[in-house]
Amino acid sequence: MSMRPPAFQVHGRPGELGIRNSSIRSRGRRFLPFLVVFGAALTLRLILLLALRWEPHIIDDYDKIANSLVEHGVFGFDGEHPTVCRAPAYPLYLAFLRSIVGSTDRIYVWFRLADILLDSLSAVLVVFVFQTWFRGVPHLASVLSGALYALNPVAAFYTAKLGAETLATFFFLAYLFVLGMLVSRTGRTLTWTIAGGLAGGLLCLNKAVFLPLVFIGYASVLILQPRPRTLGTLTSPLLACLLCCSLVFAWSYRSSVAAGRAVIIQTLTGYNFWYDFSFDQHRTMALHARLDSSFTGDDPILSSGEPYRPYTLTANEDAKDDAALVQAAIRWSAAHPVLFMEKVGDNILSFWYAVESRGKMLVAGVSSLVLIVFGYKGARILISQGYRDSVRILAGFVVLLNLIYAPVFSVYRYSLSVIPILCMLSSPFLLFLFTAAATKLRNSHADAV
Repeated sequence: MSMRPPAFQVHGRPGELGIRNSSIRSRGRRFLPFLVVFGAALTLRLILLLALRWEPHIIDDYDKIANSLVEHGVFGFDGEHPTVCRAPAYPLYLAFLRSIVGSTDRIYVWFRLADILLDSLSAVLVVFVFQTWFRGVPHLASVLSGALYALNPVAAFYTAKLGAETLATFFFLAYLFVLGMLVSRTGRTLTWTIAGGLAGGLLCLNKAVFLPLVFIGYASVLILQPRPRTLGTLTSPLLACLLCCSLVFAWSYRSSVAAGRAVIIQTLTGYNFWYDFSFDQHRTMALHARLDSSFTGDDPILSSGEPYRPYTLTANEDAKDDAALVQAAIRWSAAHPVLFMEKVGDNILSFWYAVESRGKMLVAGVSSLVLIVFGYKGARILISQGYRDSVRILAGFVVLLNLIYAPVFSVYRYSLSVIPILCMLSSPFLLFLFTAAATKLRNSHADAV
């Protein structure tokens, strides 16, 4: 009996092995663009990790909750009292990583390596999402969209900086991919229905701000179902929405029980509304200052005169104080509608540039402006090719996420999750520029000859 692996056994007509090897080479060429995108993303992020100095810290202290989970089994900051001020997905992700790596002085290096790997996978996901929503567009455009995200220096920087946005971006792309599969009715509908519910639920449990966005996405699938519509195509987005709601409800029930009052995923709405005022004041001072110094906001003050620091409070105290701040925000907004609209307008812009230092704001603002202009140009090309609905939905997600943050608080890192969409919309325009430049160069060369 031959001990050679089946792949090297020749059966049938002469030349069949050559056909098989050709098929393998063809599959290799098909996967090569994905490997290039993944490698580019991984390389840039690893370069930043090695070239810059990083603090043993995670934005918004998610690592403290992860430590409490691993060491005490409590979703809280101090290992004793549960908290309701944070959504669970990112702290659970960090706790999972720490449980694998163990207690080590280099735990933040491992966190960063994991986030770098995750965001490199997000770059590949960008390619798949583009292909799902824009079927028929040249494959090069989808690869270019992934490469744009892979080489985006801002996305790479914040990946190494550590924050919940990296996981949110990955879940958002996974959700958009499944949503596209549901719209196109590709493959097993039940599989994509379950995946759509899980992706939407995990996205909401990573950042509660995505909750209305996820529901709007399910509604879009329902509206865009091609005719003739069947019971299966109509119920699929409804079942996905139901599964998403069940995941959200399970966590909200836990938080409501811990807090003694209703909490939808997390608190901090009232905190962020009032924090925004001092943050904007300090930002204005930084813009006027000559020195490029970092700035932040101040803790809001409760009616008792005490500062509101949710990280130090029990679940009940946090929920009660945040509810009081929300009520105060509603009263203030009703009494000062013009100032409220000014606050909203400022946050719409802050979404694209507000960072903790003047120099970073300049970099973020220019980067955002370039992506928005290129995205607009690319969107017009896609619309002219018959992809109006796809462009409307994806561009609508960008606008809606900006508007959802605007009434409360908004900073630049919140826009990181929509950078992949802008990269997708930008790629047809860049491909047009490259093609035009290549044609001009070729014609010049021909004239010279």
